[in-house]
Amino acid sequence: MPSLRKNNEPAQMGMSPLAGQTQEAQPSAPVDNSTIHPDRFDMSRFSERQDEEESSLRIIIYVVVVIVIGVGLALLVRNLISTESNADTPEPSTDNSTIQLGASAPVTIDTATSPDPSDAPANEDLVDSLTLSVGNSSASTDGVSVSSMKYKRYTTYARVDYSFEGVESQADLPKIAINYDNTRNSLEIIFPTSVEMVDELKETIPVNDIVSNIVYNADTNSFTINVSEEFKYLVVPTTGGLTIDIRTVAQIERSGEDTTTDTTQEDTTTGEPDAMQEDTTTDTQTPTQTTTPPSGTKLINDFSQDKQYVSGGAAGNTINLKETFFEDTASYFEIAWGEPNVVGADKTPYTSAELVIEGNVPYIVLTIENLNNFPFNKDGITTNLIPFDMSAANFVRADLESFTNGKAVVKVQLKNKAEFRLVSAETVSGKTQVLSLQIKD
Repeated sequence: MPSLRKNNEPAQMGMSPLAGQTQEAQPSAPVDNSTIHPDRFDMSRFSERQDEEESSLRIIIYVVVVIVIGVGLALLVRNLISTESNADTPEPSTDNSTIQLGASAPVTIDTATSPDPSDAPANEDLVDSLTLSVGNSSASTDGVSVSSMKYKRYTTYARVDYSFEGVESQADLPKIAINYDNTRNSLEIIFPTSVEMVDELKETIPVNDIVSNIVYNADTNSFTINVSEEFKYLVVPTTGGLTIDIRTVAQIERSGEDTTTDTTQEDTTTGEPDAMQEDTTTDTQTPTQTTTPPSGTKLINDFSQDKQYVSGGAAGNTINLKETFFEDTASYFEIAWGEPNVVGADKTPYTSAELVIEGNVPYIVLTIENLNNFPFNKDGITTNLIPFDMSAANFVRADLESFTNGKAVVKVQLKNKAEFRLVSAETVSGKTQVLSLQIKD
C-alpha cells in the first residue's frame, strides 16, 4: 500500500529548493518577466525618439496647412477674376433683344423691333415658291466662305443677312438653292459643299422671334430657318452677301387692305394701251405717269409704271459708277451700278427712270446726272454677259445712248411692259452704295 504524504510534509525526492520555504516566505511583488532593467533604462534615448516623432508630425501638419492655404488662395484668385469678368461684361437683357457672340461677332441676334427701313419688301414682292435658286452655277467656290449671320427684327418683318468672304462681285456668287417647306414653316438655304462655314454658324442658333431658330445641317451644308408661323419670303443676293426677308401671312393680311388699294390705283393709272391707241399714236408712247422731281433726298420708290426719281443731294459731277451688278430674284430682275467700298446717301446721283413704248417694244430710259465716270460696255449689256440663267428675267439688253457733261442716258429693253422701281441703297455687306433698277418679271 503506498505511503501517504501529509500536506505539511515535504516530499523527499524532486523537491524544489524553494518548496520548503513556501509557508515561511514573505509576500513579494509579482515577478516581471521582461528583460528590460528599469535601473538601466536610457531615458535620453527615448526622448530623442519621441522628439523625432513629434518633429515628423509637425512637418506633416505644416504640409497640410500649406496645401490648404494654397488651395484657398487659388479659389480666392479665381473668384476675384470671375467677379471682375462679370463686372466688365454687361448683363444680358431679360428680353433677349440683342445677343452677340465675340468681339466681332459672327452671329448677331437683334429681336428689338425697329421701324421698317426704306428697303423693306413690299407684300407683292414676297413669294411662297417651293424652290428657287440664286447665284452663278459656274462660279468658283475656292476661298468662298460664309463668315457671319445677322438677324434683325423690324415692325412688319424679319431679316436674315449672311455675309460671304471671297465674293468680289455678283458674278462670283456660287449657286445657292432655296427650299420652302410650307408644312413645317421652314426655309432651307443650301450652299455648295465646298463653301466653308465659320464654326459659330455650325450650331443651332436660338432666335425666339418670328424666326424660332436656325439649324445648320453638315450633311447638306445648309441652314434651315424655322419660322414660328406661316410666312412668305424674299431672297435678295448682292455682292458679298445674301438677304432673306420673312413676313408672316398674318402680317400680310393685316396690311392687305392698303396693298389692295395701292394695286388698284396702279392698275387704273397705268393700264395697257389698247390696239387702237397703239395704231394711231406716234412711235414713242409714254403711259400716264407722275413726274415730280424730288426737292430733297429721295432714295426709294414703290413698284409702278410711273416715272420715278432718286437723289442724294450730290453737288457737281463727283460720282463714279465703276461697277455693274446684276441679280435675278423670284419676282424681279435687278441691274445696278456703284463704286466699290463707297457708301452714303450723298453718293446717289440725281436719276430718273421712265417707261416708254417704241414700236410696241417697252423700254425703261434712265437719265443719270452728277457723274464723273461711268464705264459702260460699248456693245451694250446683253443676257450673254450676265453670269446666270436669264430665261425668266424681264430683260433683253441695256445700252448707253449718250454720256456728256456728267449726264448719261441708258435705255433698258424689256421683254414685256412691267412695273419697276428705282432705288439707291447699300449692298448687304454695307460696303457699296448702288443705284438700282428693279424690273418685275
